[in-house]
Amino acid sequence: RESLARIYDFVKYCKYEKDIPELPEFQEIDPEYFPGLRAQPWWDPADCGDWIQKVEAGLPYVQGELADLLEDNEESMISDSVQNKVMGAGWSGFRLQRLGDWLPKNCEQFPQTVQLLKEAEAPLAMRGVIVARQVPGSGVAPHSDGRNIF
Repeated sequence: RESLARIYDFVKYCKYEKDIPELPEFQEIDPEYFPGLRAQPWWDPADCGDWIQKVEAGLPYVQGELADLLEDNEESMISDSVQNKVMGAGWSGFRLQRLGDWLPKNCEQFPQTVQLLKEAEAPLAMRGVIVARQVPGSGVAPHSDGRNIF
């Protein structure tokens, strides 16, 4: 039971039975706080695993599929999946995954991207996988996805 203490604490945070400790600046309070994990404003890609380099190498596939989507169906790039109040103005996105589930209809538009992410063994992104774009010069507002789970 002692070795599972962090798991039990995580469940207590999720059930609002335990107060979440003070968090670093810009990290939003979220009931899915997992104790004992590092949270920091910026991660060095070298500290995150080889999956990042694999995805970077495959970016031309992502860009090609995004260009096709924009040419055929630009209105499908919506801003509700990339909240402007979180990221800042000028962002829109096309969601491929939500809460760990791939969205088959959307994945049909990005088959190479989905294959790339699966083969690279990208970690689970609970809030989802989104192909996003931003208006030039819009920048990224300071934000947190609310979780310290990577």
